[in-house]
Amino acid sequence: MIIVDDCSPDNGEGAAVVAKYAEADPRVKLIRSPKNRGSSGARNLAMENAVGQYYAFLDSDDIWDADYLERMRKHIEENRDETVAIYFCGYRRKDSTCKKELLPPYKSVGKKDYKKMLYHCPIFPSTSILDTHKLKEKVWFCEELRNLRDDYVFWLNIMRQGLTALGYDDIMVNYRMRDDSLTASKKNMIYPLF
Repeated sequence: MIIVDDCSPDNGEGAAVVAKYAEADPRVKLIRSPKNRGSSGARNLAMENAVGQYYAFLDSDDIWDADYLERMRKHIEENRDETVAIYFCGYRRKDSTCKKELLPPYKSVGKKDYKKMLYHCPIFPSTSILDTHKLKEKVWFCEELRNLRDDYVFWLNIMRQGLTALGYDDIMVNYRMRDDSLTASKKNMIYPLF
């Protein structure tokens, strides 16, 4: 487990908790970024230090169901399509406290290729697992985009290698839609694209 502290505004409280776990368990690694690089930079920093075959992303404001990794592992083991490099599930869209569902759950079942992804991106990082052994070349999140569709470009760059994604109908992640998040404002999302 690699946890990146991307200059969190909590005066190091969260990193201190993670550091205690890292001291007790060598499988937990804390990386403190010297400067804020946004979600794309934090993910890149984690990937630079990762050694496993599968990368499962979890943003700080999202919550996996307790059996998320186990169920996703089962899906991966059952897959026989060698082009599939990205596995993803559905998610609930909740308020910041996770008490109220703001929109119906989102899911997009089935195989997605580069052409389908050009029209719509059904994948978001906290619902996805990437099989890095299927990549022909390493792919990174685009830090210039900061938090604005950097994940979409990441998936497209993987699929440009002739690879695909496979969506499952399991709803296993809570996506907290905070009022103060960067993606909450459509204006903030669109402006950098022009």
